[in-house]
Amino acid sequence: MHDRAIEKKPETKKSGLKNLLIFPICAIALVVGFKISERTMPDYFHPHDETQLTLEDYLAAIGPQPLYYKETSAGNYLSGQFAQRRKDWKTASDYLSKVLEKDNSDINLEKQAMVLAMGSGEINRAISLSRKVSANDPTNALATLFLIMDDFDRQDYSAALTSIKAVPENSLGSFITPVLEAWAHSGTDKFEISTMPLNSLYAYHALLIGQYTGNTEKALPYVEKSLTSGDVDPHDLEKIGDLYVAIDKPKKALELYNLIQSSGFTYAPLEQKIEALEDESKEKILSLIKTPKVQNPKDGAALVFLHMAEILYRDQSDDSALVFSNMALHLKPSLARSKVIIGSILARSDQKEDAIEYFTSIDKKDDLYEDAQIEAATLYEDLKQTDKAIAILDDLYKNKNNIEALIQIGHIHRANENNLEAIKIYDQAEQDIGTPLPREYWHLLYARGMAYEQIKEFEKSEKDLLAALEFQPNHPYILNYLGYSWADQGVNLEKSLDMIKRAVFLKPDDGYIADSLGWVLFRMNEFDKAIPHLERAVELLPYDPVINDHLGDAYWVNDRRIEARFQWERAYNHAKDDEIKMAIQDKLKNGLEPMPNAINDNHKIAAEKISETQATQKTDHETVQSPAQAPLEELAD
Repeated sequence: MHDRAIEKKPETKKSGLKNLLIFPICAIALVVGFKISERTMPDYFHPHDETQLTLEDYLAAIGPQPLYYKETSAGNYLSGQFAQRRKDWKTASDYLSKVLEKDNSDINLEKQAMVLAMGSGEINRAISLSRKVSANDPTNALATLFLIMDDFDRQDYSAALTSIKAVPENSLGSFITPVLEAWAHSGTDKFEISTMPLNSLYAYHALLIGQYTGNTEKALPYVEKSLTSGDVDPHDLEKIGDLYVAIDKPKKALELYNLIQSSGFTYAPLEQKIEALEDESKEKILSLIKTPKVQNPKDGAALVFLHMAEILYRDQSDDSALVFSNMALHLKPSLARSKVIIGSILARSDQKEDAIEYFTSIDKKDDLYEDAQIEAATLYEDLKQTDKAIAILDDLYKNKNNIEALIQIGHIHRANENNLEAIKIYDQAEQDIGTPLPREYWHLLYARGMAYEQIKEFEKSEKDLLAALEFQPNHPYILNYLGYSWADQGVNLEKSLDMIKRAVFLKPDDGYIADSLGWVLFRMNEFDKAIPHLERAVELLPYDPVINDHLGDAYWVNDRRIEARFQWERAYNHAKDDEIKMAIQDKLKNGLEPMPNAINDNHKIAAEKISETQATQKTDHETVQSPAQAPLEELAD
């Protein structure tokens, strides 16, 4: 959900890294030997005593009671487990701390508490626990990594080199220790990268270390060799390209950017860099690249932990990513990228208020500031704090000329069914951008097309949706929305059917799109063909009232009256809209009347329930395959 502040690029896998990243933070063995004492209660109600006591008699009999029950280790432990399952690591850490205050002899509990403390940003506690864990279990890689982080934090690079040697082989730590070792050597005035295997991530850090120590030319042979090793990642290649620009090697940078693009990984910022280099516009390319400011090896180690967090975050390993992001942030508190990852993870686990704190803590001068502010505004809107959301976005638009912020204001109005105001905002955005709209603003056309459709301005809606489709011909939600809109009007039914079939091919597990296909077939009197698609839609979205209503209608016209009434009853029970409930109630009483040529207004909701976020997320940098290409890659939401 809330990953837009993090620029999404094509996912890739690092050779040999996948197994190392199987890092079971959430699966730490919990072998806990608690003694739970039984609470006994006097038998004031003897089974043979037929006397009926009043409440006052009972209270008098048992005597005064404490206002609270005494905390128990078992209670704290179970509360901690519950909090952890809800991804509330801070609360889980607090409860486990209480358990360890009474019994600190359980090494497994200490390991879990250590991870929870780091993941919730309680760094000092995590370091203290890591020392205990490491003393009892020297082979614990995570505890050793925490101690290495502490060595870098204290800028004791000799101690860091000693700690690095203690990291067990074939552990997660062993993947990043070579580059941590190189950074530690740089802190002892030594340029040493020979221990690093050939890998694009290591190559990036080798170039950073060379730049920091004044040994850039010495680093280049290793970097060049790494880039031909086959173990490369486009994210790393772009970062290396940016460093090439920074050290005045634009031709090498252009080679890497072109390599990324020729591999099928392209998006607007990369295209802009290529264009600037081809035009030999030094000022423009310098404004586009992003290179970190490394003032000491401590900053370098922070970037190592950040890059691990990024890899894990892209792999959906949120717990591990949270740990490494906090490690990076501890070493470099201004590291905005870490704040964005933590904020995104918290938002994804429904801790929106905490997420907002991270997003809004990013410095105004940082490159990620504006994206983070938009993400904070989105979360405020999720929390129904619309005024705060619009205030943030309005400030970005007026003071930073951020067009995306203006478009987001339009999305908020549209989500609140204020479509006329939304269209006004979208028009202003189009005017600011200029026509013809660049390809990356396809989502503006899509959103405005939906707003026009809602107020029945069908010609304007069709124009915008078709224009959006030209930019994104294989976008399932545009195909579905336009196809359903045509079917709703009873026009272009064959084209509508074709579009929705393509959308189903692209998004086979989307219940709303499956429903659209079934319902269009129903409207074309293809009742037998409609039922399997509507059943599939109900399978995917079993509690959606409109989809259940559609299936009920299809059953009815196929003389499956009992099943039809069952679906209508389900639809009625889950419906919240009074008009829909009345329409379904009438069907339950009188059955289904002959349907008009156009789709009933109640059925439009299936098309309108497309997630609002679909219209806000740009996929101009994604590789979108044609339905003719197989296997089909997942389109970005």
